[in-house]
Amino acid sequence: MLGERTVEAHVRHVLLELDVPESDEGNGRVLAVLTHLRTVHDWS
Repeated sequence: MLGERTVEAHVRHVLLELDVPESDEGNGRVLAVLTHLRTVHDWS
């Protein structure tokens, strides 16, 4: 079983790799998914 801190560390690493800034205004996980989809599907 993974601990909460371990999961948060991995998520933070993924967000950094996708260049998703840390922000209180947007959900970083949602922004990461949108960034990934735009990259994979060449969406603007």
